[in-house]
Amino acid sequence: MEVMKFIFSGFWIWLGALILVCRTLNGVVEIVKAFRKQRSVKVTNFKDGMRLVEVTGLAPEEYERVINAAKEEAIMLPPIVIENTKEGKKK
Repeated sequence: MEVMKFIFSGFWIWLGALILVCRTLNGVVEIVKAFRKQRSVKVTNFKDGMRLVEVTGLAPEEYERVINAAKEEAIMLPPIVIENTKEGKKK
């Protein structure tokens, strides 16, 4: 209770305590984000009928499922084109 009285004793003390709490919680969130695996599958359709499929952060057992899904979609959509973004060449 004494801590609460101190924090609310003045505006600047309250503001400083609020900033410290926010910074601490933000640090905890960033640590949790670092340990979580970010997954994404991004499909870009181009006007000329080509498609770019970008897959990041998948576990090895998930790649086969994504590739099979892309092949099934390829029957109805134009062929998949994967670009090497570092060199800018199409494979």
